[in-house]
Amino acid sequence: MEYTYCFIRKDIPIHAQIIQTAHACLQSDKPKTVNSIVLFEVKNEDHLIKVNEYLKDRGLKTHMFFEPDDDMGYTSLATEPLHGEDRTIMSRFRLWS
Repeated sequence: MEYTYCFIRKDIPIHAQIIQTAHACLQSDKPKTVNSIVLFEVKNEDHLIKVNEYLKDRGLKTHMFFEPDDDMGYTSLATEPLHGEDRTIMSRFRLWS
């Protein structure tokens, strides 16, 4: 089974969190067949950018979504699909709640 990991900023309204997560997942360079999506939270845009850098430094492909409306900036990101041992890198992040 493959998993796509998405990260969303918690400092934006809940309705925007849902929409921005969908944007990142739908526009990433992943195949159109995904078995599971796991959602993590980040504090703000700076934290999102740091998470993206951390993942890229470890060789993962990611897609950050930039929302131009209301000066929101980067709101979410999605990883390439991961499976097996590749998923262990994600154990350090906080699930969305």
